[in-house]
Amino acid sequence: YEYFALKAAEARIVYGMGREDYACLKQLFYEFIEKSFAFYGEFFKKNAFEGEMELLPISCRLAVHLKKALDSEKEGNLKQTLEYIKACAGVFPSFDPAIKAYAVLYGEEKKREKEKKEEAAKEVKKDMQKIALQIKAKIPFLIEENRVAEAADIIKQLRSYLSDDIDLDRLEKEVQMRLS
Repeated sequence: YEYFALKAAEARIVYGMGREDYACLKQLFYEFIEKSFAFYGEFFKKNAFEGEMELLPISCRLAVHLKKALDSEKEGNLKQTLEYIKACAGVFPSFDPAIKAYAVLYGEEKKREKEKKEEAAKEVKKDMQKIALQIKAKIPFLIEENRVAEAADIIKQLRSYLSDDIDLDRLEKEVQMRLS
């Protein structure tokens, strides 16, 4: 049964399933790895899956390399993942189109993730600027209540969010005059 399951997993990848869908192709690779280890694990000791792996069939060698790539990806190590993916190419030529497709899809996924993080950072910055403006509006009241040192501290903190704010410059000058 394991042999049939392994060959079915191989066929899904070789015949082009999931080549346009990052998550689908990744799942197919995981299934292939699982089926390879289940089948070949019956015939080889654990140490055969490490090092040179010369005794392993090429499809099993590829499964070992793919596992390293996917494990590295899970750890978030971009450079290492790309090196492992590159090492997969040519090991089992029938898989090369799928490996190349995965490399492209992986790159696109990382680009999307980066853009999403940048967009989230922009939203946070906008929110922080709104809060900074609300806090800035309280500074004149602090000055009126003669809490000038507190106002000066707040102005220093607001500088990173409102660096070009002319009104903040005016308030800072007023605070400095009161502190003198």
